[in-house]
Amino acid sequence: MFQPLNGVRIVDLSQVLAGPYATYQLALMGAEVIKIEKPGEGDWTRDGGLLPELASRRMGLSFLTQNADKKSVAINLKSPQGLELAHRLVAGAWYFVENFKPGVAERLGLEFRSCSRQLFRLGTAQFRPMANRDR
Repeated sequence: MFQPLNGVRIVDLSQVLAGPYATYQLALMGAEVIKIEKPGEGDWTRDGGLLPELASRRMGLSFLTQNADKKSVAINLKSPQGLELAHRLVAGAWYFVENFKPGVAERLGLEFRSCSRQLFRLGTAQFRPMANRDR
């Protein structure tokens, strides 16, 4: 199988559609994608969907179609230990994808300027409407 991204690590802190779908496509090309989810809640698409049996197991159809072939870990970004772990994961990644509300990445120290100081190769992607609007 053609896997041009074999050996590339991507940290995915996105939810719902654009970010998870983008990182799913990268995983299909061989990238190791580590999806960070909120403990006890996970991605918003885990619940719901057309198949109630899957949704009841927190494996909603939308979640499965956008997050297949990824490694998933629950990390509490509101705790110092969780935030430190997230920073370590990002430091070892080639790309970091997030779709926080404007200002959240900066508050967590996970915006591009802070993360790119750790590794020169780090690239980021932000998926959100009006990402550059005034706060």
